[in-house]
Amino acid sequence: MAFDKVKTLRAAERYLETGKIPAAVKEYSKVVESEPEDFTTLNILGDLHVRTGNQAAAISCFRRIAEHYRDQDFALKAIAMFRKIDRLQPGNIEIATHLADLYAQQDLVIEARAHYLIVANAHAQAGATQAGLEVLRKIADLDPQNTEVRIKLAEGYLHEGMSKEAAASFTEAGHNLLTRGSLDDALEVFGRSLKIRARRSGNPKGRVGHPCGSRYGL
Repeated sequence: MAFDKVKTLRAAERYLETGKIPAAVKEYSKVVESEPEDFTTLNILGDLHVRTGNQAAAISCFRRIAEHYRDQDFALKAIAMFRKIDRLQPGNIEIATHLADLYAQQDLVIEARAHYLIVANAHAQAGATQAGLEVLRKIADLDPQNTEVRIKLAEGYLHEGMSKEAAASFTEAGHNLLTRGSLDDALEVFGRSLKIRARRSGNPKGRVGHPCGSRYGL
């Protein structure tokens, strides 16, 4: 006998109306099993799993929907679904990364930065320094005027012995500070870049060209 979707949905709705959530879950599960691409029903099923305390099943439902929307470039819909997962699993690094990347695609800088910072801090606590630096670089590129992050990135590079990247990041921070009129702070940061460049040239006491060049007449 062919599956009767309409009949099954009506049965599920009747169970909901009478508060028989487990029975409704069973009926909605039949629909999703028959039509895996019915994401509306899958979302309802996920919400019901939350109500019954079956967090793992709920996350499975929401993840399927979120990944579908992400793959179809429906970023805002994907964000909504990943946020449901985030509420069930706060601090999940994979979900935070997905959210950060999606927010960045939508130029939602504040939201993207907040989630990238969660990921960066988690990497730092786990000792995954290189991964943390990569996330900080994403934040710095996403928010170029955030000099604090750019300097933190430079210091991270320096700590890891990545002197070329450290010098470039300090220089970029200096340009940003100079553009904002923070001359003293800019000179301090440029000075840090100069010291790194001098050490890399093998002449720690020698003179090197100023990292901001003639662009600012310094």
